[in-house]
Amino acid sequence: MKTYDFIEGTWPGELIESPALRHITEQCDHLRNGGIQNLAIWTPPGLGKSLTLERVAAHLIAENPCVHLGVISYADDIATRCSRAVKEILQHPWVAERFPGLDFAVTNETGWQMKAIGQDGRLTCVPRGILSSITGHRFDWTLIDDPVKNWADAWSEKIQQRTYENYISSVVTRSSVFGKQVIIQTRWNARDLSGMVIDLAKDNPKAPQWRVLCLAATNDDAGDGLGRDSYIFDTATGEYQYLKAYSSIFPTLFPREWLNERRATVGEQVWNALYMGSPLPGESQLFPPDTWKLLENVNTDNILNIVSAWDLSAGKHDLSANVVLAQMSTGGYVVLDVFARKLSFNHLPQIISERHDMITAQYNCRPLLIIEDASAGTQAIDVLRVMRADIPLIPVTPIKSKQERGLSVSHFVNAGMVSLGPGEWREEFIQELACFPGGGRFDDRADAYIHAQRAFISDREMKDPHGNFNARYMLKPGGPADAREALLQEVMEEQEYEQEFGWADF
Repeated sequence: MKTYDFIEGTWPGELIESPALRHITEQCDHLRNGGIQNLAIWTPPGLGKSLTLERVAAHLIAENPCVHLGVISYADDIATRCSRAVKEILQHPWVAERFPGLDFAVTNETGWQMKAIGQDGRLTCVPRGILSSITGHRFDWTLIDDPVKNWADAWSEKIQQRTYENYISSVVTRSSVFGKQVIIQTRWNARDLSGMVIDLAKDNPKAPQWRVLCLAATNDDAGDGLGRDSYIFDTATGEYQYLKAYSSIFPTLFPREWLNERRATVGEQVWNALYMGSPLPGESQLFPPDTWKLLENVNTDNILNIVSAWDLSAGKHDLSANVVLAQMSTGGYVVLDVFARKLSFNHLPQIISERHDMITAQYNCRPLLIIEDASAGTQAIDVLRVMRADIPLIPVTPIKSKQERGLSVSHFVNAGMVSLGPGEWREEFIQELACFPGGGRFDDRADAYIHAQRAFISDREMKDPHGNFNARYMLKPGGPADAREALLQEVMEEQEYEQEFGWADF
């Protein structure tokens, strides 16, 4: 039996058809059938997620009374209430008719057990708060419903850390070898539990992988019949499947006019988090949106040096992004251009080369090229060193922690020292940086910007024996725009000198 059919048969009263419920139950069926390992579901408040999860749990037990479930919430009493509801659903006449013989052997407030052939004596359902002790049990399925109590807890770094640590020590270690997990929640903070486990999965392929179902309150047409706010994302592949556009996730419950009023009432931060599944870091934002200065014109005569930084992905995972950052003689920095696109590796070296020449011609200043030395970036570095030996190129190894990476340059932005030049890219750039780290779908523009900004402050990370901005490797404003041949000859001469005597001391 499909999950949707079970939910429809046991729903209290008439179940109103909704695409949201269809999406949720389809992903639960994929999880049951082994198509995915773990599932995170992000929904607006009031969509009936608890009622849905209770029936998902009851369905699992009805089909296999020997299964073992952990039912987890932010508090013991909430988890116990969910456990009690699951038990009542299993006693529903509709269930008894279709799954005869279901009976209970042990039942109490700390858990209960089904009477079934093959039962190993362990409790069938164990309800616990996320911060409680869960020792002595092992789960085939762990169902986590709203691990965060409220806004205050969501923003408490202490509770964030305790929740994650207890999840690792008490929930993950209680999962059986083939155990599966479901987290269903309204999001509050980019560093909530699901945000942390998704970040871990994206950063480490050996970590448990997840499918994310984000059901935003609105998902308006992006011009192709799809929205970009509601999607299915797989951490293992990095692929996004965008859902069909809609004006409201559940028009009967949430008319669009009401959603517009709610957005105006709660403000953008709460709206993005609770209703769109895309929380901004808020008070802990490294790059608040209102700290960027916006320029409608850039005086190119004031440009001292330019860095063109790339964060590369060869079409498989995320975007390839390029941020062009200028140091100004008047003080401060200007982001001149931002480029982000999904590209195959075959196109990367040529596009990097073309953008380098475009920047040189446009600003009469040869940029220092920075490429993250990892994955597709490593391959691109090797190709470019042969293909374009004239380009001053420095590989960089990023700081492992994204939080530390952002902190290393955020003071420039917060001090009002970084301006954004004109361009349609500004809105997406500001949004992505506001969400960094971990609050948005992409962080490639953010990583590229951080690489660029660090080039002006850190020669240790750049590993550049010549110094970050050696005059021989840079064309100053006012120099010839097309000096490729001359510079190439100069670079070749330097390389011959270095091979014979070691690094030149300029």
